[in-house]
Amino acid sequence: MTGCVLRVAGANLAIPAELDASKTRFGFVAEVGDSEAEFKAQIEHAHHFLQTHKAKLVALFNVPGFQSAELDFGVWNKAPDIVAQSHSFPVSLLALAASCNTSLTVTMYLASDDSQPTVQADGPASGGAAP
Repeated sequence: MTGCVLRVAGANLAIPAELDASKTRFGFVAEVGDSEAEFKAQIEHAHHFLQTHKAKLVALFNVPGFQSAELDFGVWNKAPDIVAQSHSFPVSLLALAASCNTSLTVTMYLASDDSQPTVQADGPASGGAAP
């Protein structure tokens, strides 16, 4: 699962219809932009998504039962023989995410021989546990 998704964890949360989200065991997940976009484009999608939905997200994240929210940026590890890769976020996105009580995560996916890794799509939105 590459691309950027919003993962929200909480009990009995009403999913805003305009987010086009899917319910999960832990809350819900919403696709933020093109699932095959490169990291730079994912940042642009996330910025636009947060600006567009800020009021709804802030209201949702202040209801009882809300636990956590994260924007997870999924990127392919295109050079598995390289020991370090880094991805940074612009200050404007960090500030906007913080104002929406949302953390940012980068999940690196190592492609298998057929470039289609197996990934768990449903995980908690805190602590970076499941992708």
